[in-house]
Amino acid sequence: MRNNRDINYTQKSIILILNFIILAALMVCFITPVQALTGNPIVTSTSPEDQKERVDINLPIYITFDRDMDDSTMTGSNIVVKDSKGQSVPARGIHYDPTSKTTVFIPQTSLKQDESYEITILTGIKDTTGLPLLANYVSSFKTTLSSDTPQPLVIDTIPKESISQVGTKRVVSAQFNHDMDPKSINTATFTMVDQNNNPVTAKSITYDESSRIAAFVPASKLITNTKYTVTIKGAPDGSGVKDSAGVNLNQNYVWAFTTGNTEFYDPHGIYMINSNACATCHQTHNALNTSLINKTTETALCFTCHDGTGSNINISSGMLSSSNNQSFHPIMDTGNPQAKQLFQCSDCHNPHGDADAFGNTYEKLLRVNDGTNTVYQGNEFCLACHGKTDRKFTDTYYNNSAGDHHDSIAAHYDTTNSILDSVTKITCTKCHTSHSGKYTQLTDQLEENLCLSCHNNQANSHSGQGNIQEQFFGSSTVTIISKHDITSSTEGKVECTSCHGSHTVGAASLSEGKAYSDLSDPQNTKNVFTTVAGTPNATIGNMTDFCLRCHGDNPPTAARSAIQVVPFSIIFPQTTFINSGWNKTNYQSSIHFSNGISCNQCHEPHGSSNPRLQSRPEDNSTTSTSGECLSCHSNDIGPSFNQTSHHPTLEIVGQHQDTETVSSKLSTNNRHAECVDCHDPHSVTSGALTVKQGNDLCLDCHTQSTKGSGFTKEAGGDNLHLTKPEHNINCSDCHVKTPHGSPNPKLLSTTSIDSNSKIVSINSGSTNSWTKESCGTVTECHN
Repeated sequence: MRNNRDINYTQKSIILILNFIILAALMVCFITPVQALTGNPIVTSTSPEDQKERVDINLPIYITFDRDMDDSTMTGSNIVVKDSKGQSVPARGIHYDPTSKTTVFIPQTSLKQDESYEITILTGIKDTTGLPLLANYVSSFKTTLSSDTPQPLVIDTIPKESISQVGTKRVVSAQFNHDMDPKSINTATFTMVDQNNNPVTAKSITYDESSRIAAFVPASKLITNTKYTVTIKGAPDGSGVKDSAGVNLNQNYVWAFTTGNTEFYDPHGIYMINSNACATCHQTHNALNTSLINKTTETALCFTCHDGTGSNINISSGMLSSSNNQSFHPIMDTGNPQAKQLFQCSDCHNPHGDADAFGNTYEKLLRVNDGTNTVYQGNEFCLACHGKTDRKFTDTYYNNSAGDHHDSIAAHYDTTNSILDSVTKITCTKCHTSHSGKYTQLTDQLEENLCLSCHNNQANSHSGQGNIQEQFFGSSTVTIISKHDITSSTEGKVECTSCHGSHTVGAASLSEGKAYSDLSDPQNTKNVFTTVAGTPNATIGNMTDFCLRCHGDNPPTAARSAIQVVPFSIIFPQTTFINSGWNKTNYQSSIHFSNGISCNQCHEPHGSSNPRLQSRPEDNSTTSTSGECLSCHSNDIGPSFNQTSHHPTLEIVGQHQDTETVSSKLSTNNRHAECVDCHDPHSVTSGALTVKQGNDLCLDCHTQSTKGSGFTKEAGGDNLHLTKPEHNINCSDCHVKTPHGSPNPKLLSTTSIDSNSKIVSINSGSTNSWTKESCGTVTECHN
């Protein structure tokens, strides 16, 4: 028996050992982590664990680190999962949870059964201080066996066995447990008959390798309230369906369902009647996510059918196809890195269907809540997010989406317009696709093509404005010579939306007696352009004010925010516009403007059969009262061109160009003078009715370069009138002061000079020059 002293010694020894263990534990807890965090980050664990077998094919992959990590480095290029053949597994989503320091890798589709996988976490992964992993981390696992036998089996169908009230546009599909031979799934092995044994013709039969789903799309709608039987043929002799290894489905797989009386009556099934339909999405005991859903993510669950294998509404292909689409509603876990991780499908759709007080289910299961109200249809559905309130989805969301789109009386929001309205009463979907689009802002057509997909006939244009497409591009009966270049073929840039904001046109009266404004402000298309004062969010002005928003000294520059949208920078084509160029700022000081003439009185807004968007043809002898200038000036100027001597303005037609030169203007076969050679309709004032004054105006054309034509009258050479300042002679001293026409030869102003025959035959002399005798004693100068 031990004495008390021995016991006390033993107790002290135990206490000492315990103290040592506690100290060691404290060192592990407090010292070791500090040492680890001072070095590079490490992977502490993965799930599935390294070398684990019989892993569920539907589970995500978890990677846990020893510290806070930089979530921007958690990408598909830094976390790679490959099968035994070296094929990469695409990610539907990769999320980092800073609370648990864990990254979740969600495969785009279920993993394959009976397959080995390797996870590689690369050194591109970094912590929040920028330190990377020192070396790649590699882990592997194997998925669960599919069955005790290698035979292919049908493991699921849509619709399920004995389901009733199936929509008459339902896609019928079957899912297999093995990779199948696509060639063995065809019209001979995948068949459907109605209750009278009449075969259903297939529009297509496809097999999706990633999901192992075969889909039968009927060529036409099924008959209402009819029982259909579907057969997947199995045969030991190889005439039926087989897997990729050539193993036969040994016997037929047969199931039946019954249609209802609508195309998509409650697409997800009438649950009180078809309670087994719930199993399509939910799993009671072995669910993989919240709400007992049987997929790892909500998006993956929706894509079970909406990938074209269980529904003819294929969302998956659009969301996953970044090569075909450029813009996406930011739906989570699609596997497409361009689709931001913001929304779930259920944010816009109620998968079980919402019904009104009368039990009517809303179209496409729509349901959205703006934080206060729940909306099921109409433009207010989209405005729950794109309305007056910034929902703060991201810091930049409201600016990127151009802020508030709410406009209760905008033309494109008119739900009574049959061209715009849909069964959902959401007119927005006429221009924007719901989930993904080929071009920016969820559109499926580019720029003017989107607008002209509707505005290609008179019925779709407001106020009888005619066929807008024809106004730009003409037709078999209409020839277009000039237009605002919405196709940018001249290196200019202007689009329909530069003048007509899609969400604002129609939001205000343009003028008294007109229903609404067709125009928005090019400097900010979120505002309408109107002549009616007092209109909210409007720019007030007349048509000249509108045109000068671009044809001023500060053309619009592209901008996009919650308060301003300029869709494109206005770029003018590289050509010389008549006289004042494209900048018409001075027009408001011109005599035309002061007499109440606005731009649209002379120009067409879209395209014209005449040059320079002129509303009327050029002036000529047949249009002397309806041409571009003489339509107004036929009384005051027109008679002058009927005089014996006149500038050849009406005789020479079809030669006028914006870029013509003096030499081309006065060449022997192209000699002409048009009104704009002397008058700039956009800038001349009442004090200066011509582009230049005095002799300078005449000498613009009558220069040395035209000497051989008999038109040379410039200063220099033998013209003593102009070379001797002391003579102080001007062109108008001998020629009519308003040189449109004269009854005298060579536009001479007095009959006295005309009476001298030598004047008339001035060019017949051997020297081809004037002589003092030519003006004789009948003039005041040479008498």
